[in-house]
Amino acid sequence: MATRFAGDKLSRPEFLAVRDTISFAEGTWDEENNRPGYSYRYGDSPGSGGSLDITAPHPIEARPSPWGGSKGSNASGAYQYLDSTWSEMHDGQNLVMSPANQDRALHRTLTERIGYNFDQPFSEQVHSLAGTWASFPNAQGKSQYNQPVKDAGMLTNHYQQRLDFHRSQLTQSPAPTPAAPIPQPSVQQPPKFQSGRGAGRAAFR
Repeated sequence: MATRFAGDKLSRPEFLAVRDTISFAEGTWDEENNRPGYSYRYGDSPGSGGSLDITAPHPIEARPSPWGGSKGSNASGAYQYLDSTWSEMHDGQNLVMSPANQDRALHRTLTERIGYNFDQPFSEQVHSLAGTWASFPNAQGKSQYNQPVKDAGMLTNHYQQRLDFHRSQLTQSPAPTPAAPIPQPSVQQPPKFQSGRGAGRAAFR
């Protein structure tokens, strides 16, 4: 069982690894920069960088399928959200599809809709993602939506590679900056004893 993560939930290595694997499965993975491609829309070619405006809300309008045989889709972003699910994950609002909003929506989808447990192995939960993402295999190794599907072993390997990476990043914290020396207050030295009655009266009166 994984150690519970005490930091920001969106920075947890187990979440980041699942995030990366979903993007990989959905064909929006940015191979050059090793991160999700947040700017992809349905129909964008892999490696194109995507055409989604991540400073605007979900586009809603469906795109026709470049492969034919379907009505098309408005799936957008790294995790290919339909407008209905995007709105659901933001309590009825069509928020800007920024990378941060996409990641927050994904975390909510995983935990609230799917019941994904970040303290359990990915390999035991990979099939639970099939009902949400067509590229994930169900228990029979097939897509729930009759679309091309990734092999569970391939997805598990990608997850583990990304998990190892994100865990290594977590442990490579920068060296602490040395604290500035605390200035010591100057201690006033008592006057040296001087011989003579005047000095004696001043010191002992």
